[in-house]
Amino acid sequence: AARATDITNWNYRFVDFGPRLIDTKFDDFALTTGFKGDITERIGYDVSYLWNRNEQLEIERAGVNRARLQEVLQGRNATYSGARSFNPFTNPFDSGKISQDPDMLNYIKLEPRTTREYTTAVMNFTLNAKPFDLPAGAVEVVGGWEKRIEDFVRTPDLAKQQAAGSGWNSTTAETTKYDVKSLFAEGVVPLVADAPFTKKLQIGGAIRNETFSHLKKKATVGRVYIRDQFTSELTGRLSYSEGYTAPTVLNLTEKPAQNFPQIFMPWLGVAEQPSEGTLEGGNPNLKPTRSESYNVGLVWSPKGLKGFSASVDFYKVKRSDIIVRDAQLYVDVFNKAGGLTRLANGNYSKNASAPFADRIDVDLDGRVTGTKGSLIQISPVPYENIASLDAKGVDLELTYQLPTREIGDFSWRLNVTRVQNFSMIKIAGLTPTDYEGVFTPNDSIGPVTVPQWRGNFDTMWDWKNYSALVKLNYTHHYAEDPDGGDKFTATVGSWPTWDFTVGYKFQSWGNTTIRAGLENAFNRMPPKAES
Repeated sequence: AARATDITNWNYRFVDFGPRLIDTKFDDFALTTGFKGDITERIGYDVSYLWNRNEQLEIERAGVNRARLQEVLQGRNATYSGARSFNPFTNPFDSGKISQDPDMLNYIKLEPRTTREYTTAVMNFTLNAKPFDLPAGAVEVVGGWEKRIEDFVRTPDLAKQQAAGSGWNSTTAETTKYDVKSLFAEGVVPLVADAPFTKKLQIGGAIRNETFSHLKKKATVGRVYIRDQFTSELTGRLSYSEGYTAPTVLNLTEKPAQNFPQIFMPWLGVAEQPSEGTLEGGNPNLKPTRSESYNVGLVWSPKGLKGFSASVDFYKVKRSDIIVRDAQLYVDVFNKAGGLTRLANGNYSKNASAPFADRIDVDLDGRVTGTKGSLIQISPVPYENIASLDAKGVDLELTYQLPTREIGDFSWRLNVTRVQNFSMIKIAGLTPTDYEGVFTPNDSIGPVTVPQWRGNFDTMWDWKNYSALVKLNYTHHYAEDPDGGDKFTATVGSWPTWDFTVGYKFQSWGNTTIRAGLENAFNRMPPKAES
């Protein structure tokens, strides 16, 4: 009664609509074709073409059309006679009921749409040869050329591009295209055969050189390995590999855009959106992400159990210069280095020499945001090569084949992965974050979740022209988000699903095979994560 408030310029997100939801529809199309043959007895070739297209339609539910909201707030809703004005004095949280006019709610609801199209085409030509023989066997080499074309198109509707609604950020239209040309070679040399302590010892190596249309530098990576068949039943293998992941065109060239992420401010103990958000964009100076991996394994095929084989592999992976973009990292490092000091009068003093102090704008005396120490803006926030990863684990595979004359051939295969460690250093100055067995949906850098156990069990059957596959997939349970609060202390349950596939081979059509399948046949939904 003492003071009037003009509500006609409000940007309001209706609690009457319920929570914001995103519906996404995926369509995948793939084509693979090729041919292969022999030039001589010792030289062969292989030519292939792969095309894949992924189409996505994303619909953001429960947004508010700003222009129409202005109409109902100002009583200018003549364009839709069935909608009465908005009543600001009702609250469904208080009454448990939605008392706003449903026609008015439908009139102002805005649900923007964005389509995304990813297309990949790969052309490959390979030559394989056995140039000469050694006492232990034939030397084998392979080499070839490959070209990969990546194409991405993002098309938001006009409401999405213009940020016409409250509740959803704007998105620009994007089109990117680049190609990668590769030269590769690999060779295997048999060293020893039928010796007292080894039945067959081989060494091998591979090299790959890639040229990117959107990068100045080329990339060369390699692999070396040893394979030793100790006996007719036991084989060992050891390998070292290098990897290379190039930044995408968007990583390099994305235009700066305003975003409003939740940023946790350690000095206040709360997470809020900065009043002016963050300014996020690409970085033309990005380097590639590189990796190294080590693998040691054993394969056992006992003579006493024909058709059975077991293998176990231990792996370790290191990745460096991982490309990330996260304003929270700057705040964490800034705070750890003593970026802010609280004064006796409640104001804050900023340490200009602290890391990222030039990117973090803080309301030191509360004059801008009304809260002393609240974030005003973080800028710039580009993609950067600042994270690293250490991971290790064990892979296990068991297979058993049972041929029969009367009812066909059966085979069973069990694959299990146990992740022992998955830790990332997000940025220099922070302690490693361990993601193994933990759900981290609010972490923009991590993998969301790394279950300790994953696996699948296949049962396959072939008889004459018929085939069938029954597959059990399993994802182990994991802990709720540790950042979700004290009440989220339970676990996200495990998730078993079943897949079925049947096939038929038409011998009169050159052994053409048609297959049909159903994934998650019993429609078992993923377990709910309360956090």
